Amino acid sequence: MIIGFLISCGNSTKKGNTDKSAQVSAGQTEPTEQIDDSDFLKINGDLVEIPFFEIEVELSEAAEKKLTEDKESVIVAAYFTSDLDDIEKIPEKYGGRLVFNTMKILTHTIELTDTRLAKFENLNFPKELYDLLEDKDLDVVINVISGKRSTKGNILHCAVLSGHISKIKGKKFTLNGGLISEREIKINNIIF
Repeated sequence: MIIGFLISCGNSTKKGNTDKSAQVSAGQTEPTEQIDDSDFLKINGDLVEIPFFEIEVELSEAAEKKLTEDKESVIVAAYFTSDLDDIEKIPEKYGGRLVFNTMKILTHTIELTDTRLAKFENLNFPKELYDLLEDKDLDVVINVISGKRSTKGNILHCAVLSGHISKIKGKKFTLNGGLISEREIKINNIIF
């Protein structure tokens, strides 16, 4: 899994949801019905559906104050990948998705403005791509950054979640963080 480029800032945004605090915990919600032979992905015709999960962002008081003053949003970015053993069998049309032996499956971002809960649901990718994967248990990396509305750069330093979709499906995770300048805040990454 290529965590280096995923842990750095992401750029694209999709409208969604903003709220408050600071500490990491991993909570759970009820498992979803999205199931197939992999026991965690559901095949719907030509598409494969990624199971529902939630990410709650808890930020320091200083970070919340700065975001409010600057009318800044928070972006929760999810990167779905899978490692490949044999890249020779990958069709040319998917060649642009390869980074070394890792296939980029999907990137999805949610921009939070008035809540701090991102709900990842109704995400799909082509079954043709799924069929190429040796390991159907996708790797997931979740990053949290500022929306870059008021500045060119990210102002947040937040925990990162990294693991397999089978361990994340149907659950709620809390990622803590603060301003990059708040170096005293302990950031707790969640890795499965």
